[in-house]
Amino acid sequence: MSEQSGSGSYKEIARAVQQAIQEIEEIRERVLSPWSEADTETRAIEPILNALGYNLTDYSKRAAATVGFPDYTLLADEESRWYLEAKAWAVDVKAKAHQAVNYANNEGSKWAVITNGRLWLIYEANRQAKLPDKLVDRIDILNDEDAAWRLATELSKKAMRERKLDQISRHYLLRQCLEQALVEPSSALVASIRDWIEEGRKLEVSPEDVVAVLKTLLRVRTNEETGTLKRKAGWTLTQLRSEPTRKHFPRPRAIHIQGRSYDCSQWRDIFVKVVEHVSQRRNVAPPIPAPGAANAYMVNWKPEQGPGQPMRKYVEIDVGGRKAYAEIVRTRRAFVERAIHVARLADVRPEEVIVFF
Repeated sequence: MSEQSGSGSYKEIARAVQQAIQEIEEIRERVLSPWSEADTETRAIEPILNALGYNLTDYSKRAAATVGFPDYTLLADEESRWYLEAKAWAVDVKAKAHQAVNYANNEGSKWAVITNGRLWLIYEANRQAKLPDKLVDRIDILNDEDAAWRLATELSKKAMRERKLDQISRHYLLRQCLEQALVEPSSALVASIRDWIEEGRKLEVSPEDVVAVLKTLLRVRTNEETGTLKRKAGWTLTQLRSEPTRKHFPRPRAIHIQGRSYDCSQWRDIFVKVVEHVSQRRNVAPPIPAPGAANAYMVNWKPEQGPGQPMRKYVEIDVGGRKAYAEIVRTRRAFVERAIHVARLADVRPEEVIVFF
């Protein structure tokens, strides 16, 4: 990937990353023997770094004979310096994460990444927390359909220089702080809200009253055993994607997109309603390619993925008064991933799409 592409828009970077991922998958199909760490570096990690906008002058590799140093140092002469620890393709990187975090701490870097080429774990190394709580994101390039977008907006040279990870981490910690404050009647936040109500609205309320109403407004409930918050009804697409596949959910009953609500009765409706919503606004229209498959359509004017390639299973949908066809996939996660993909094509943030149960 050229320097020009690496400094382009996030969409351009994501396209380059997606191309790199496709090439990695093709190599995996041809080369069935186990990949060593060196194989993984040359066949997977470095092609992705290149797609993310890093030239050979942007990173250095640890010499083979040295120990106690990270495998890659990126943007070494900049404040946005970060470290990457590489492992062989089959290695469980989560079990080795402490190694990457320790490397980063020893070198004074805020961000540490460990990857086996397939799974990329991003840690805020200097966060004062236990190791699991330092994890900022987990990206699986073979199973996460938005992997290219997340890598582009979190680890590209452009993203690191724009400190995107700092923003993601701040929002994560802020959400934790606010949620803790909302379930604690004695918190300063609840006290401030109560004072504002009593002074500005002349309404006497207790801290418990404030907490009870805040929970209702934010559609959350308290887990009595742990004192933490759990979502009662509203989940953004991003939150649904991050939940384990095995987690049980009831059937969705409604989806809220940019101020409009639509009824739902099953998981495929989430994907369908996002497609219909963005198509009505003429942002995106069929044919719509599936994530990572430019020549295979998941929404088309005919029940075909492409010429001579019929969709195995599909549902008819309405797109601006015209009949179109949306391919049906098997899992809840796949429907959510496709809804995220369509939303981003239309410049709709996944956080603006909320599913209610």
